[in-house]
Amino acid sequence: MKHRFFFFVFILLSLSMGNHAFSYEQEGASSIDPTVDKTLRQMCDYLKSAEQYTLCSQATFEKISVSGQKLEYGETVSVAVRRPDRLHANIVGDLINNRFWYNGKSITMLDTDLNMYATTDAPADIDSTLGFAAKSLGITAPLADFVVSDPYTALTEKAQSATYVGLHKIGGIKCHHLAFTQENLDWQIWIEDGKMQVPRKIVITYKLAEGAPQYTAVLSDWNFAPHLPESVFAFIAPADSEKIEFMPVENRVPDKID
Repeated sequence: MKHRFFFFVFILLSLSMGNHAFSYEQEGASSIDPTVDKTLRQMCDYLKSAEQYTLCSQATFEKISVSGQKLEYGETVSVAVRRPDRLHANIVGDLINNRFWYNGKSITMLDTDLNMYATTDAPADIDSTLGFAAKSLGITAPLADFVVSDPYTALTEKAQSATYVGLHKIGGIKCHHLAFTQENLDWQIWIEDGKMQVPRKIVITYKLAEGAPQYTAVLSDWNFAPHLPESVFAFIAPADSEKIEFMPVENRVPDKID
């Protein structure tokens, strides 16, 4: 009998915090510091112009246990992007160890601990596929806003305010520190000050959730000239693996840490 299950978190860089975790409200545009807008737009244009790239994310995220205690977990995520229709992610963490493939026709997720995988047809480009995965499968990726073809638009929908905090270093790299607020969460981003205008760190605070948990990701090893053969995006089932089905999002049971 085939199992049906839900891969409960896909952290792309990875990011599960809800669809467009960084989106902010257009009506709040008057509260957006012009320096913030310029810096964010330059970063988005830099990412948007890249035909392919790879990067690594070292992330920590907090969950609230059934007793109300805040617990912190970690994970490492490596990502390969080839626009417009190739994406691969490898997630190694405390709670999940998954791999994700998108080849322009289908998406596949493999649970490397259980040696189980699920595959389903997908739209013909990264943007549509990420939307499909979030809506139909419950697989959401906060950092997906950096992978889509128009990251600035994805990031500028629901802001209430944005502030330029200053120039601060992440891993020895000088970065512009920007802080944003929106109705349900606050988030911060550190953007490299230099020719390679990439995000170096993200912090999201879910201020209305119980315990106001945080998600933090430090992004490194950006490579905009990687060797990405088709084999990177092609799934080959491991020996003795079991094919199962994605669980529809409407059947999802919220996870809670004991």
